[in-house]
Amino acid sequence: PSGALEIMDEMGLKEVSTLTDDDFLALIAAKDAARQDVHVELERGRRTRFGNLLEKYRSNPREGNPRPSDKPSSPSSRPLEMKNALDIFSAHYIQDPAVQPFLKALAELLVHQYQAPMVWRWHLPEEAFTERAFPDFMDKAVDLLMGYFCYVPPSNDTADHAWDVDPALSDRQIARMIRATRRLKLLETGTSGSFTETGIARTNQDGAGDEKVDICE
Repeated sequence: PSGALEIMDEMGLKEVSTLTDDDFLALIAAKDAARQDVHVELERGRRTRFGNLLEKYRSNPREGNPRPSDKPSSPSSRPLEMKNALDIFSAHYIQDPAVQPFLKALAELLVHQYQAPMVWRWHLPEEAFTERAFPDFMDKAVDLLMGYFCYVPPSNDTADHAWDVDPALSDRQIARMIRATRRLKLLETGTSGSFTETGIARTNQDGAGDEKVDICE
């Protein structure tokens, strides 16, 4: 039986055509309440999954990391791996309207960071992960962010989660990533979350720490 018929049975009601106005309004209210209960339960499950994903990466940063090796990336290979991860992620979701605001914001974060002496931070509410293409998008987005950006947990000042651009990336490397993601800037949509400058100084803006053979060669 349909949900409406089940609710009618629980309420001791019979045929819809025999309902009084009050009974009909009560039926509609009961259906809305049941629908809301289901939505709340689904959202609770999504938030739990999101929290578990973050905890997995924080307790074991290399688990599920897109890097192909358990060994730490060298200064030369890490930017290339990050660029490739961005390419794969954006190609997978660029046609999904629900994810496009996230993609455009990701591209804008890199633009903010380019030539800025301080690290930029991307603030995102949990809804940015739980309400889009669940669970595939959540898993892949957290994988990307926790693998190549610096996680900042919620604080007393904000309930948002945040990620900083890696302070060791040089402007040359970021410029290459901006070129690789330039089509994301053209998406006709808004952006997810917000951006702030952290006041944390970058450690390799001029590229002095870049190795000779790297993403920018």
